[in-house]
Amino acid sequence: MPVKIRTRHINLAALSLLTFAATTQAQAIVLEHKWQAGQQLPYAMTLKGNLSGETNASWAGPLSGVPVDIAVDGNGRWILNTLSVDDKGNGTVQFQIPQLSVAANAWGMGATLKIEKGQATASLNGAPGKKFDVSKWTNSSNALVISRNAQVQSVAPAATKTSSAQKSSTRSDETTSTYAATSTATSSAAQNMNDLARLMPQWWPGRDISTGESWTIDATMPLGTEANAPQLSVGSFTLKLQNEELLAGRTVQRVVVNGLIEISGEKAQAINAAAKMKNANAPRVISSTKNISGDILFDASLGQIARAAFKVVSKDELRGTTPASEKKAASNWTLKHGFNGNIGLQQQ
Repeated sequence: MPVKIRTRHINLAALSLLTFAATTQAQAIVLEHKWQAGQQLPYAMTLKGNLSGETNASWAGPLSGVPVDIAVDGNGRWILNTLSVDDKGNGTVQFQIPQLSVAANAWGMGATLKIEKGQATASLNGAPGKKFDVSKWTNSSNALVISRNAQVQSVAPAATKTSSAQKSSTRSDETTSTYAATSTATSSAAQNMNDLARLMPQWWPGRDISTGESWTIDATMPLGTEANAPQLSVGSFTLKLQNEELLAGRTVQRVVVNGLIEISGEKAQAINAAAKMKNANAPRVISSTKNISGDILFDASLGQIARAAFKVVSKDELRGTTPASEKKAASNWTLKHGFNGNIGLQQQ
């Protein structure tokens, strides 16, 4: 009789352990950002790869008709500055780049670009470089409204100001033409950011996910600038919650990402038609492909990306027309460019 009692207790204990293990394994995880107003998340950035470009002889610029292959190697810091959070959990997030260093090499020559405290210095073959103000770029006056599921909702003003001391120190070191060019580029940054924001899909599925489960997201492009513009499907991403692991003492979830954006034929024609409505001289998209693969280590408990690493292979071809001038007739040009390399983020 005592033996039977012990056996029953052992069986009950084993059953409890099995039940606990099964419950633990089946426990779903919610992947979502937990934006907090005033929070600043710093990341170390890395960039390494090759840029390629080729134009025909009609290109109205340098190196026309000459294939270019440039090796780039860079690192820097990237800060996600959460300005506010609404009642739906959407965060108004400003992207800051306080520090960046990029080296580029081609044909035995080396160029460097260094950014620190809103100032950029560009140099060629080690020669002293001239400084110019990039504070509006590195500390953008615009922010992205991003949902819990990592979908960009809109662009909002960040209401940041450059100090008068910084303005005076940078303006004295730059030429009028350089400042004008920088200002022109900055003025169009909001529209460029808005266009890019509307391409971003919803990364997280908005539901519980179990280890080993996959989901697919559709990448779309708006055909027009209106809020209700029709969306064109240009590719898709497959994501998979691979496993749970430890990273520097914190529990994170590894999400594997594989995506392809591909534009050609009828899709390119639809994009070109929409672009022509906005600008009759807009370049035409002939083809565009982007292969993106890698993984994200996400801290579900804090709602933050701890690390991300991606392999990006892109190829694009554009065609356009250089307007006629007093010295030259109008000419058609073709530009092919691409990137093959790795991009990484590591939370600090």
